[in-house]
Amino acid sequence: MRFRTATREDLGALCAFFDDVVAALEDAACSPRWDRDFYPDDEMLSDLVEDGEFVLGEEGELVCAGALSDIGSDGIAEVHLLAVHPSKVRRGHAHALLDELVRRARDAGARAVRLDVISGNTPALRLYESYGFSHAGTREAFFERTGRLSFDLYKLEV
Repeated sequence: MRFRTATREDLGALCAFFDDVVAALEDAACSPRWDRDFYPDDEMLSDLVEDGEFVLGEEGELVCAGALSDIGSDGIAEVHLLAVHPSKVRRGHAHALLDELVRRARDAGARAVRLDVISGNTPALRLYESYGFSHAGTREAFFERTGRLSFDLYKLEV
């Protein structure tokens, strides 16, 4: 798999990718509860691309994508929107993308990587725990569109 930072020219393909991902997960029992009109909407994807935070995994076509935030003053980088195209799941692509995001964070000087996941998203929880992330707590948030959501917080020392 080839990884690269997304550019403005990739935005259309990235939006279509997330259309496919969100549609496939919409009725899944372990859905991340994403909504393309809210999270991740086109403006958010565009901002992340403009900031150079989106990493794309390709094998002739877009297979997986994830965003890696800049390192904060606490030395921690954050992973957002880690996704694999529905036609490519269960082939190790999410693990490979995590390898790339963690490598980039480490190379940029991060001391840790953090992420959050909707509580009950069992496939994501299994991935992060098998990768070595440690559960670092839970938090709740209220969103007008979705109501109260509970998140599991994970951290990996790099």
